[in-house]
Amino acid sequence: MRSVGRRWWTLVLAAGLLLVAVFFVLPGGAPQDWMYSVIGAASTIVVLIGIRVHRPTSRRGWLLIAAANGCFVAGDLVLNFYDLTGRPLPFPSSADIFYLGGYPLLFAGVFLIGRVSSTSWSRNSWIDAAIVCVGTMGLTWQFLMGPSYWDGRAGLGSGGSHVLGKLVTMLYPIMDVGVLTLVAGSVMIGAARTSDRILVAAVTFMLMADFGYDVQLLHGGSSTPGPVDAGFLLNYVLLATAAAHPSVGQPQRTPRREGHRWRWLPLVVGAIFLSPGLTLAGDTFGLPLDVPVLATTSLVVLVLIALRVSWLFGQVQRQNELLREREKSLRGALAAGRMLEDDLRHRVLHDSLTGLANRGLLEDRVEQALSGSTACRPVAVCVCDLDNFKAVNDSLGHAAGDQLMIVLAKRLSGMMRGMATVGRLDGDEFAVLLEDDEAADSATVMSERILALVRQPIRLGDQEVRVTVSVGVAVAAEGTTAAQLLSEADAAMYEAKAAGKDRVAVFQAFMRSRLVEKMRLINCFPESMRRGEFFLEYQPQVALASGQLEGFEALVRWRHPTLGLIGPDRFIPLAEETRLIVPLGRWVLRTACFQAARWPAGDSQLSVSVNISGWQLQDEGFVDSVTEIIAASGLRPDRLVIEITESVLLTNPTLTATVLGELKALGIRVAIDDFGTGYSSLSQLRQLPVDVIKIDKSFIDPLVDPSSEGAAIVAMILRLGVDLKLATTAEGIEHQSQWDVLVGLGCSTAQGYLISVPLGAAATERFIAARLRVRPELAAGVRAGR
Repeated sequence: MRSVGRRWWTLVLAAGLLLVAVFFVLPGGAPQDWMYSVIGAASTIVVLIGIRVHRPTSRRGWLLIAAANGCFVAGDLVLNFYDLTGRPLPFPSSADIFYLGGYPLLFAGVFLIGRVSSTSWSRNSWIDAAIVCVGTMGLTWQFLMGPSYWDGRAGLGSGGSHVLGKLVTMLYPIMDVGVLTLVAGSVMIGAARTSDRILVAAVTFMLMADFGYDVQLLHGGSSTPGPVDAGFLLNYVLLATAAAHPSVGQPQRTPRREGHRWRWLPLVVGAIFLSPGLTLAGDTFGLPLDVPVLATTSLVVLVLIALRVSWLFGQVQRQNELLREREKSLRGALAAGRMLEDDLRHRVLHDSLTGLANRGLLEDRVEQALSGSTACRPVAVCVCDLDNFKAVNDSLGHAAGDQLMIVLAKRLSGMMRGMATVGRLDGDEFAVLLEDDEAADSATVMSERILALVRQPIRLGDQEVRVTVSVGVAVAAEGTTAAQLLSEADAAMYEAKAAGKDRVAVFQAFMRSRLVEKMRLINCFPESMRRGEFFLEYQPQVALASGQLEGFEALVRWRHPTLGLIGPDRFIPLAEETRLIVPLGRWVLRTACFQAARWPAGDSQLSVSVNISGWQLQDEGFVDSVTEIIAASGLRPDRLVIEITESVLLTNPTLTATVLGELKALGIRVAIDDFGTGYSSLSQLRQLPVDVIKIDKSFIDPLVDPSSEGAAIVAMILRLGVDLKLATTAEGIEHQSQWDVLVGLGCSTAQGYLISVPLGAAATERFIAARLRVRPELAAGVRAGR
């Protein structure tokens, strides 16, 4: 049904042509007259149906065409009335009113459809259409309007006015020329839709019939049906077909003007030479001509041509200017594109902060150097990683850290002076590529120079900063790849850090195995946490003066199913490096609090100390997590001691003080672990909510000899604790002499192997249940009771 509905225009066309054929086989007189009117009325009805069905883009234009069609049909009916009644037809008659009234409606309808259907009606199109109009007007005057005007008999009918008859006779060709102008314009702009092309054909048939009728009227033609009637009837049929075609409701596609030049060119050229051609023909064949009118039309055409040419020159000039502007813009765009390409290439291959070669470019340079390296011309790489850069970055801000990177990059580049390629690998890590004849020897020398260069103070704003660097050196062997060489230098750099930082390490084979082991531990870490391979041990803390048990420190351990027991000195630094210390620390805190809450009720005053990483303190949800764990475990807040190292205090003093203050407000105590090994100042200790300082084992070890100078250092720390009203705990007591010295110096608490090794959860509960008053002489018994 849908396909039939879309192709019903073919039925309209076929039915219309059939009715036209029937018209010509009918006998003359009333049958033909009424068939003529039926075809016109049916055409009007089909146009209205097409408007309703297809909803054309120019609905008003098609309604005006339907109204014009109705006027023409009304004029036909008036003529039929006179024929049926036998009354003489006056001229002009009421039929002329309808006919002449239909032309403006048709003109307006075609104009609206053309305006909506195309955006191509430029002033040049109007000029071309005007040339066709004026040229045709000259031809029309010469053969139709002129004779009608000068012939005294023209326009006279029964009872008609001579002047009015002339006027009406002349109005028909004038109307035709006006419609012809629109048709010519439609041809010039190129109607793209099928319905528009059918409409142009319909109006063209009407114009041809009109001109033929005018000629018949002028020369008293016969009333026998002929080409004139065929033209009017085909106009009716094609108007109906155009309205019925489905393309009438489709959006207009802008035509390609280049493809339509051949259509309007013959029209315009023919119109230009009409008047001169008529003049030449008149002179040649002796035809009577209305020379003033032909001269006038020729003059008007020349004016229009001059105007058209001037506009054309203006258009060409504007297009040339536009082309020059576009050429200029294109040149600028190409230049900008080249600059952008260079900038993008630089951005892709260089570090955005320091301007040094990035990892990709450095690896490419290393690869190129290796491809041309020989035994006499080796290749070496130095990987440099700043020590404790994070402390600087966090204490002074990221902007200061970035400025530090920029200063160091300039120093390194200035020192190399083109002798080597300097690149920034990542964060605070740099690399230097050496490929001279003595690269193997010069790499170590260059690394020592880098150490000295980095040690020089750097001023950031109003502060002076000193940093150090650890350097790893790797020399390429035969068959070494760029990635392998950088990896070896990286492994050597980690060895330098492990050896105490601020030094140079040259890659050796055993470092590879250590690096592999490190990566293996890092890869195993998350899965081991999920499998529950981590566990806690608790080391007792006792009062030195009385031997009374005061609490335990929770210590995390890792038992891997294939690697065995892994010491905290191996996995804690890796956890810090990968930030896995945050989930691990959360698990340690939760487990320790729940375990401490189950200790015998009679010793509910026992504390549990838990080490907290700087990464945990920076976690926004840390305090909330501690609060939730305490509430869930039922542990009193004052039984929990949070231990932090001095290095954590330097990471972000403001944030650390805020977090510790919030913990203190909950009733939790705070201890500084490994006191004396960091760089905390007295002012920092006064400002922070600290309760306990734990003296590092390195200060306790010399107390084996009571006469050593170590006792004076410990005494100074203990006096500091007294002045600040802080409790003190000595770590790592292993000998009786250490116990005695600490008691004499007034230390509060101690922990170490002399008292007990770290105990498992069950052994810890047995230790508490025994309620031992721990004294040095009982230490062996305590250890035996594990």
